[in-house]
Amino acid sequence: MAKLTTIGRLEVKLVRHELEGWLESFGEEMGLLAGVEGGARFTPDSMTFKIKVRLVDTENDCGKDLQQLDFERFAAGYGLEAEDFGRGFCYAGRSFTICGVAPRSYKYPILAKNPRGKVFKFAPKMVKAGLFTKK
Repeated sequence: MAKLTTIGRLEVKLVRHELEGWLESFGEEMGLLAGVEGGARFTPDSMTFKIKVRLVDTENDCGKDLQQLDFERFAAGYGLEAEDFGRGFCYAGRSFTICGVAPRSYKYPILAKNPRGKVFKFAPKMVKAGLFTKK
């Protein structure tokens, strides 16, 4: 990675990607689940990320990532099932895939990616109304 001279959205995305890779290797080496959680804050000369690290409970985790574990923990509270993580749904004629949860976001706590990988927030009723049927 080239030396950064300023910080903007693109640089934050690049640093986050590198950080997630490093944290994954670090976690495997230490027997932990580690990852960047939520968005980043940045100014032209600094950026801040929230890092979550926890012990791996191999009996229960089965290799799941932090986003999936958090979703499974909070899903029932939003009227969804733990198995809904990774399921697709349709909203406003577009398809999305459930990829996480932001429990501190009161109105729009469900995180979902569009086919291009951009993450959006949704209200639980929006997601439930558009869930594709299970096979």
